[in-house]
This record gives sequence, C-alpha cells and structure tokens, in this order.
Amino acid sequence: MFHSNTSKGFSTRLLFGFIAGFLSTLIFHQLALGLLWSAGVASSVPFSMTTTHPFGMPAVFSLAFWGGVWGILYALSERRFPRQGGYWVAAFLFGAVLPSLVALFLVLPLKNQPIGGGWHPHPLLTAFLINCAWGVGTGLILRVLLTRITSARQAWGMTLMVGGLAIACVLTGCGAAQTRGATTVGLSGVEIFGGKTAASVTGPVLFAGKDNKVCNCWTTSDSGGTWTASVSYSGQPGIGSSGVSVTGGKWFWQQGNDVIHFGKVKGGRVRWPATADADAFGCGKGVGSVSLSLTGVSEEGTFTGCLDDTHLDPRAEPFVFPPKMWGTLTLQRN
Repeated sequence: MFHSNTSKGFSTRLLFGFIAGFLSTLIFHQLALGLLWSAGVASSVPFSMTTTHPFGMPAVFSLAFWGGVWGILYALSERRFPRQGGYWVAAFLFGAVLPSLVALFLVLPLKNQPIGGGWHPHPLLTAFLINCAWGVGTGLILRVLLTRITSARQAWGMTLMVGGLAIACVLTGCGAAQTRGATTVGLSGVEIFGGKTAASVTGPVLFAGKDNKVCNCWTTSDSGGTWTASVSYSGQPGIGSSGVSVTGGKWFWQQGNDVIHFGKVKGGRVRWPATADADAFGCGKGVGSVSLSLTGVSEEGTFTGCLDDTHLDPRAEPFVFPPKMWGTLTLQRN
C-alpha cells in the first residue's frame, strides 16, 4: 500500500517528489507529446533543445525542473489520495487539472501567447493528455521510490541512472520529431574543415550554415534554422578534374521551430567545370555542382546545389575562401 510509507521523513518525501516529477517529465510527459506530435495533434516537438532565459538551459530540462517542482506538490498531496485503483484516478486528475490550468492561464500569457491557447481544441487536448501522462508517471515513480528506496543515496543513484539514459536519448536524437510529408528548404553554408586524406579517401569534410528560402543562391539571410554536414570522398577535386564520388557522411538540420532531422549521406557526386571561365551547371563561372543522396530515421532525401571552392585554382577570379556551398534540401517521409 502506498499509504504505509508515512514513516518516510518529510525532507526525503520532498526529495522523492522532485525526482519523480523530474523523471516523469523526461519519460512520460515527453513520450506522450511525441505521440501527439506524430498524430498531428500537438504543435510542439518533444525533447526540445531550444535554450531558455535567463540561464540558457535547454527547454526540455527547464520543463523537467518545473516538473520536479510540481512533483513536490504531488508528494505532499498524494497521502490524501484514495487507496488502490482510486489512487491512479487521483494521479490522473492531479496531472490533468492543476498543471494544465497553470500552463493555460498563467504560463502562456507570460510568454505573450493567447490565454488558454486561444481556446483551440488541439492545444487544450495536448495540455490535458501530456499532463495526465505526467501525473500517472509521477505517481508510479514516487510509489517505487517510497516502497523500494531506503535512503536518499539510493534515490540519487537511481536518478543518475534513469536521468542519464533520458539525457543520452535527447542528445542522440532518439526523441527528435520529424515533420510530416515532403519538406523543401534552401541551405547556405561554408566549409569548416577540409578533412584528411588516407589512402584514396579524403574526409570528413565539414560544412555548416543556415537554412533559408529556396533561391538556388548563397545567402546570409536565414529562416532561423541551422545545419551541418560531413562527407568523405574519393577522387581529385577541383576545376578541370573528372570530379569526386561522395562515399558517405552524416547530416543534421534543426529547423527554426526546433524540429530536428538527421541521418547519413549515402553517396553522391561533385563535378567541376573544365575551366575557371566556364559555367557548366548554372552555378557560376568555375563553380561546381553537388548532388547527394540522404537517408534519415524515417525519411529519405536529396541535396542538389553548388560548391564554390575556386581557391583550389589560384588562377580563378575572384579567389573564394573558405569554400561556399548552397542548394536545395528535399526530404520525404517514408
């Protein structure tokens, strides 16, 4: 029985409540949000790494901290919950009502968003369901802590283990949401690292930059997102060469709304014009063309564009360094 644990110290109960609420946010709350996002109900992505003010903490961990604060309130209240099955009904309602009301009527207005989410059904349903999941998850974790953990030291040990798994999940992208349907965006960036040559393969060559409207041009304007790509290649690069074959690599794109895409570069080709004065691909004089085949967690895609690395030919005018790459990224859900 849950109510046989009144012998637990007051401070230990508060600690256990914070731990339960914190972990429930990372596990139950965010997984429920991920399911709603995949179903097209929620507009917010799970495991958001957008930094928050004033400390620059990733949003998911800021949310987990406040989940821990709510967990303390839960731990102080749950001793008054009914026994047996009624306990889970109370846990469900605690999460559904209190955190949801605070989020809709206090947090949203403080963030300059409409009170009550504008009373649109999807935000209301999302708040209700993810907080229900949090309430049940908090009750489950708190029950384990109160009945199985005999010291605060053991509690922190379990927190580090489960929390470490959750953090690793976030950092490796296992919770990253993917957009639905086809996505097309322009990318512009520069070469950060030219790679090293071993045997007949050079790499990884690292590029990074911003996303932008599709314009088939290199631009410093952006749409709020960032991207990186690393590729390896075989062959001799540069103007007048026969081109290189891309043998592999990795790519990552985080949109301005914090939706994350990532995966592997399966292959591709980079070609250059025969002379520095030739515009063979519609990219500009001396500028090469890039075509890459990409794969992601649940999507396939391509990148087609241009690579201006005329620094490889000292005769080229103007002399461009670092190399610039731009083009169009197209992704399609499997």
